[in-house]
Amino acid sequence: MDWSRTKSIFIVIFLLINLFLTWQLLDKKSANQIAILNESSIQEILNDNNISIHVELPEIKPSGLHLVGKKQEWTQAMVDVVPLPADNLSFPEPTRLVATLDEPYPISDQNMGQQLRSFVNTYVLNGSAYQFGAFDQDNRRLPLYQQYEGFTTYTYEDGQLVLNFNEKQEIIGYEQSILEFEEHGREHDLMSSLRAIEGLYTDQLLRMNQAVTAIEFGYHSLVHQEGAIQVFAPMWQITVVDEQEGEQNTYLINAIGGEIIQ
Repeated sequence: MDWSRTKSIFIVIFLLINLFLTWQLLDKKSANQIAILNESSIQEILNDNNISIHVELPEIKPSGLHLVGKKQEWTQAMVDVVPLPADNLSFPEPTRLVATLDEPYPISDQNMGQQLRSFVNTYVLNGSAYQFGAFDQDNRRLPLYQQYEGFTTYTYEDGQLVLNFNEKQEIIGYEQSILEFEEHGREHDLMSSLRAIEGLYTDQLLRMNQAVTAIEFGYHSLVHQEGAIQVFAPMWQITVVDEQEGEQNTYLINAIGGEIIQ
């Protein structure tokens, strides 16, 4: 074997690899600089139109996938962990638990959020994994939604966990379904929060002298789906306020395709 020639070949290969890696690094750096410049331009446009952002813009991973959530059937092992007597539990469906309290659980106006969180963490299986939705005053129901890797998953239906109240603002029971999530499909680039705001501006849904007062990244299932499986898309939820007109609107922006849902 000609070791001198072999050594020369390895040196050439090594140099080519170094050149390739250097090119990749420069290309990535250039792309990042362009993205920064573009986002700076977006901020300038917002400033020129007196559009203010009243919240800190969340940062997310640059890429992601859709989620598939499958309702779990309640097993005896799961039931045994629920901190309520078995007589207080019923199962209209294998995937849905209905719990009834012997005595109503009072909730006062002071520190309401802390009291609700304390109840959920104490009496609900995996209660800390749920985030609160908006209270339904007419039906006296408070929906909660499961989280996936720190982000809330919103369903088309009422909620994966629903607290039921009486007319005295006391909790009288709850209904719970548990979803098991897995990522599905191929990975996509995800739109940043500022890009989502730009989309609203481009579609004239965010106009001069208006303000962004809330922005949240999460996963949304927008279509009513029969059965135990639901598909969730990564989305930005943005609230826009026009103080002069006294208007407030909330929009969903698909973080993959950029489609806007009003």
